[in-house]
Amino acid sequence: MTTAVDVSDLRVSYGRLVAVRDVSFRVDVGSATVILGRNGAGKSSLLRAIAGIVKPDSGTVQLFGENLKRRSADQRVRRGMVMIPEGRSIFANLTVRENLILGGFLAHRDDREQLLAEVLDLFPLLEDRAEDQAGDLSGGQQQILAIGRALMARPRVLLLDEPSLGLAPIVVDEVYRHLLTLRELDLTVILVEQQVHRALEFVDTAIVMNLGSVVLEGEANHLVDDPTLMSIYLGEAQ
Repeated sequence: MTTAVDVSDLRVSYGRLVAVRDVSFRVDVGSATVILGRNGAGKSSLLRAIAGIVKPDSGTVQLFGENLKRRSADQRVRRGMVMIPEGRSIFANLTVRENLILGGFLAHRDDREQLLAEVLDLFPLLEDRAEDQAGDLSGGQQQILAIGRALMARPRVLLLDEPSLGLAPIVVDEVYRHLLTLRELDLTVILVEQQVHRALEFVDTAIVMNLGSVVLEGEANHLVDDPTLMSIYLGEAQ
């Protein structure tokens, strides 16, 4: 299969603290990969380095064969890599429609209206609440809005940081039902997640980090019952 994202020997540090230690992995076009690990494992730092928000000390990130070393975060968006950050970062005082339109800022005005129609058709919830202030939405609805806003940039690769953070279990199920829509669009997805089993049901492959390094990697359905995965979360892995 064609490789969408190729991460090679990526290293990220903050002063003397090494957050990501020479991590390498590949993600195929149209597949979904989750990055798992306890708090402080380096997951979000890795995702932000892939998105260009954090500058790595060394290593490379390639997007469809292009080395992104000299590409800023906004240039990566233009090339089809879009990130939904932890906490969603919606504009609470703007309407749902206005939030979506801002997500399509790279598109021509005529194309933006078409994109908006497509996203609203994809997520009827957003169409029903289009004129409501985004801050009036529930946490789960705001996460769906964040996904819709990201789709306005026509991503080829979507990065999600903790999409279930702060949500009740029943709401997490709702968010993941909407995330399945992304799989139907053949988007390549990389997500960081704490909801281990929920994420493993959604993705094709998983990468498990501990203390900044990849300690386990494989097909999601093979890792569900892996004792090493559970030992990492229980704090037994070194």
